[in-house]
Amino acid sequence: MTTAPKTLVFVVPHLRTGGVEQGVVRLANGLDRRRFRPVVVMRDGGGELAATLAGDVVTTDLGGRRWSLAIPRLASLLGRYRPALIYSGTNAANLSVLAATRLIGATGRPRVMISEHTTAKDYLAGAKLAPLRRFAIRRLYPGADCLVAPSAALATEWVRAFGLARLATAVAPNPVLDPAALGELARNPPAREPGLIVAAGRLVTDKGHDLLIAALAELSADHPAARLVIWGDGPEREALIAQAARCGLGTRVWLAGLTGRLLPELARAHVFALASRREGFGNVVAEALAAGTPVVASDRPGPRLLLGGGAFGTLVAADKAGAAPRKLAEALSTVLARPAPPPGPAAPLPPHLEPCLWPNAARTFEDLCDRLLQTP
Repeated sequence: MTTAPKTLVFVVPHLRTGGVEQGVVRLANGLDRRRFRPVVVMRDGGGELAATLAGDVVTTDLGGRRWSLAIPRLASLLGRYRPALIYSGTNAANLSVLAATRLIGATGRPRVMISEHTTAKDYLAGAKLAPLRRFAIRRLYPGADCLVAPSAALATEWVRAFGLARLATAVAPNPVLDPAALGELARNPPAREPGLIVAAGRLVTDKGHDLLIAALAELSADHPAARLVIWGDGPEREALIAQAARCGLGTRVWLAGLTGRLLPELARAHVFALASRREGFGNVVAEALAAGTPVVASDRPGPRLLLGGGAFGTLVAADKAGAAPRKLAEALSTVLARPAPPPGPAAPLPPHLEPCLWPNAARTFEDLCDRLLQTP
């Protein structure tokens, strides 16, 4: 007897480019349709990633309302779709989902999988109304069936930070690496460009792109041909352009915007740099390693994990303000002084990155969903 696929609702803020949003799109697209029917609910509809969703993925939005005001609408949508399971991404989405499911009768309540992608410490340091957030997390998070994170250490840190000892946790690897794109890169690798430093990420303060521009100014005397290309977009764009001009780097810093083909751009680089002030995982670090590109990254939990504590790349000590530009410059100079790596991706793929291949991450996620749904 054939069993009808179970509805799985993903709840996210939007579908603009971001790590959580990209992960949700890839998981929704990769789910086995014989087992799951994906629905994506956004607080604010739209975003460039919407066009990359498979045609059979149902999408809807909450009208752009603030999360706190959207809870009744979210509860209504959940009543309409009657999901077996909900996955929420970002802290605000987690809290809203847990509040909304309280409005659903006990017999119709779905299983709830909340997710976190940055450390609790870093999150609270930058959160508005942090005491209220802390209260809401302690009150509502125990209502989840599971908290997932891209690493066991990250999940454990959330549990300890908020006294959530009874909350089940699991690792759900981020679906970062596209096997087809890696295969194409192996067949047609771009030439390496000596002196090219590549960075990628939303143009916001947390990503530390300003620190990289300052580091480029520091290392210019020793590496006058070095240049920096930053992929991404965001509110700090004009400030970063102005900073580059003040440093006399106007022609050596390029803010390249968004791209749907980041992997070959990483494969052109002499070195990839990440100067994030906070980073729970660091998807682009995994992509750079897979592209065979040397990595210099601020010593944050995600990069530290992906770089094996420094075995697979260079970690730069960082404090609350981020990695000092001088230290970043020293680390980048060391890599730039060596010949650029040969063209092509890492071969073979480092074993610790295999869970991040899209199909592997999707199967792990499906198995986790099955276990939750089978739990009494």
